[in-house]
Amino acid sequence: MIIKGLPLTSCLLRLASFLFIVFLIGCAAPQQVNRRYFWPSLPEVPRVEFLKAYWGGADMPKGGWQRFVESLVGAEDLSMERPWGVVSDGEGKIYVTDINVSAVVVFDMKKSTVTYMGGKEVGGTFENPIGLALDAEGNIYVSDSKKKSVFVYTKDEKPLRTIGGPETLTWPVGLAINDRLGRLYVTDSQAHNISVFDLSGKFLFTIGQAGGRNGQFRYPNSVAIAPDGNIVVADTINARVQVLDPDGKFIRVVGMRGDGSTDLQLPKGVGVTKGGRIYVTDGRGNKMVIFRMSDGAALTSIGGKYAYGSGGKMKVSPGGFLQPSGLFVDKNDTIYVADSFNLRLQVFQELNEEYLREHPVEGVKTEEILKEREP
Repeated sequence: MIIKGLPLTSCLLRLASFLFIVFLIGCAAPQQVNRRYFWPSLPEVPRVEFLKAYWGGADMPKGGWQRFVESLVGAEDLSMERPWGVVSDGEGKIYVTDINVSAVVVFDMKKSTVTYMGGKEVGGTFENPIGLALDAEGNIYVSDSKKKSVFVYTKDEKPLRTIGGPETLTWPVGLAINDRLGRLYVTDSQAHNISVFDLSGKFLFTIGQAGGRNGQFRYPNSVAIAPDGNIVVADTINARVQVLDPDGKFIRVVGMRGDGSTDLQLPKGVGVTKGGRIYVTDGRGNKMVIFRMSDGAALTSIGGKYAYGSGGKMKVSPGGFLQPSGLFVDKNDTIYVADSFNLRLQVFQELNEEYLREHPVEGVKTEEILKEREP
């Protein structure tokens, strides 16, 4: 394109400016409002809302300038290959272990980026990263089952220390931190117990042994800390969740083996909301089940089997899972689920008072929803 009387460089600059303005106008156009998905479905009183699914960098929110630059030079589209564990600081950083690439994937919502944690400094460290946890200072803890260790990194993703090793751990999987007590809980799947360390890495004691009785485990997976400090453990092969006090004393069993909608077959991920709801991913049942912590009562289930991309169709399918694994509940009662064989992360929100203040549910009184959250 040449405009008479103008140099070629000037023409190109004007053309680029014109295209950029058109691009910005397109970005500023009203976006179609996505349908809201709740569980239970309306008109019943809902408890949970689906927010979004993330496969990688292409799913991150981006401004007009960033989109324009990427349209010219291309974008680095890092995508997950087999997400397994997940943790979030509740302020825009989400960490996901990817066992296929032996790395931790970092979703930075503030920067709209997806990267591998630590870059070259961390690259090659992991063989089979599984569990994740964050302490009060933002340090990142990563369990590596093959290396029989927990690796600790600073908030800036710099190596800090290593905890465990073959002397104390056999196959570390789930991680949880009680900041008040300064304790790190590590589920040791092949040892059928939980190893407890202080945050400097000193081994303290173990909880449990192999078996099916109260306080015993068969291949425990994820572990979470409830608001009251109690420990919640996915007792995977026993098809149940156990609640213990901080020192390992048995309190109750949650869930039972079965084929019903709220029964468990292969529980993997666990998390607890501020209101005392236990969320559990069932890898074999391809669902997420919600229980009341105070008495273990089953409340509802979310999902069902869905294979992303099957039959040539690629849909979001909110709540559709294929062998979900890790689960984490952040300080905002936002729930993150590693939908492993769909190669994505699904994000949900428990409908608490803070969230409903900004996102009321049309046709349902906020008071009715909050009443459902009462113990």
